[in-house]
Amino acid sequence: MKIFLVSPHYPPRFIGGTEKMAHRLARSFTARGHSVEVAAVDSVGTQEEALLCQTEVEDGVTVHRLHLNERNLVRPLGLNFCNTAIQHWFREHIRSDRPDVVHLLSGYLTTGCVLDAAFEADIPSVITLVDFWMMCPLITLLRSDGQLCSEPVEPARCVWCLRALQRRYRLVDQWLGGLPGAFFTYLGKTGMLGKHPGYREEERWIRQRREFNRRLLQKVDVVITQSRFFEEKLKEYDMLPRRMIYAPYGLEKSNHREGSGSQGKSEKFRIGYLGQIAAHKGVHVLVEAYRLLNLPPGRAELRLYGDLGTWPSYVRSLRTLARGREDVLFLGPFPGHEIGRIMDECDVIVTPSIWYENHPTVILEAFDHGKPVIASDLGGMIEMVRHGVDGFLFEAGNPRSLAEQLRKLIEDPFLYERLRAGIQPVRRLDEEVTDLELLYMELVESRRG
Repeated sequence: MKIFLVSPHYPPRFIGGTEKMAHRLARSFTARGHSVEVAAVDSVGTQEEALLCQTEVEDGVTVHRLHLNERNLVRPLGLNFCNTAIQHWFREHIRSDRPDVVHLLSGYLTTGCVLDAAFEADIPSVITLVDFWMMCPLITLLRSDGQLCSEPVEPARCVWCLRALQRRYRLVDQWLGGLPGAFFTYLGKTGMLGKHPGYREEERWIRQRREFNRRLLQKVDVVITQSRFFEEKLKEYDMLPRRMIYAPYGLEKSNHREGSGSQGKSEKFRIGYLGQIAAHKGVHVLVEAYRLLNLPPGRAELRLYGDLGTWPSYVRSLRTLARGREDVLFLGPFPGHEIGRIMDECDVIVTPSIWYENHPTVILEAFDHGKPVIASDLGGMIEMVRHGVDGFLFEAGNPRSLAEQLRKLIEDPFLYERLRAGIQPVRRLDEEVTDLELLYMELVESRRG
């Protein structure tokens, strides 16, 4: 089969969960004899052309790296639900290359125009929803005041959150505990913002975005979700597709390999965080929780792995929060192939996110290496971590709640071993790829039939 995968980004420059997923699938399909192409946005810059494409072949996979001109976007990035430059590129590429199936991961940056191009060419289409881009212009359902959108909101709320990307709006909202955003939303709901500069157009874009994405999900052949929580969110937002499959992704290596995680808890209890060093990931919650433990030197250490250059102001705030604790280690990023070594340097993995994580890869990696997980009680994390069996859940955003769970493990070695014994094998990548192959073949045959 000719398989066309579309991802927001692609390694090696970007190594987030979605990018890793695209990379794993591309390599796996190629190894099984399929012809695989990947398209991903590599940069959003200011070159003169609306879109530049750099094509290269990596490990048998043809990769199209797209470079967008931000100045040529019809709308701000968050409102850009159908990028016309990308739409034209995908329309022409799909028309000339004629893949057997188009599989979109997310929709962020590449936008839903990818699916529209597949619809026009009558090519089977699949989308895996890895984040909340379809529902939320900011992707995370996390508002500018730090609160979660637990239910669908007025378009004015989305307009405010996008404006709060600008410092003058964001700081006021944070200083006043979210009151400006709440008041702005009220004014929008009651129609009192009609003469506010630009508001009417921004609200119209939000409404168009919602309707466009709703239509896509109802027209695409298959929507894949990786958590039951996500399925409930689709219902809440009136975005239920005509066909939806629950299919969590798998790892390249099976769980409990020979020697994997065979050592018990170390003398110095090592708490690990792996991922983006960003506010929505809740790293500040973890650092504050560790400070609250107030452990004597040599009793434990907090090991933070992740890029320290993407959000430098946030990293500075973390360093300030950790001041005086030499056992809080900022260790930077690491190559993906070194995940085993990194896991061996940790006793427990914490995912302290303050947004609705869908199906974090790091939890699977931790279990694959025999490490218990402490996670926020949000989103799909609740489905992955069994409280008291293979890890603990804590109240999201609450450092004291997290500190309480950490203290249990530090002080009770028998509890730690019991949690390790409760870890079950994770799903394997081979199983995921086989399921996708069968799905693709079914869709292709239905078109031919």
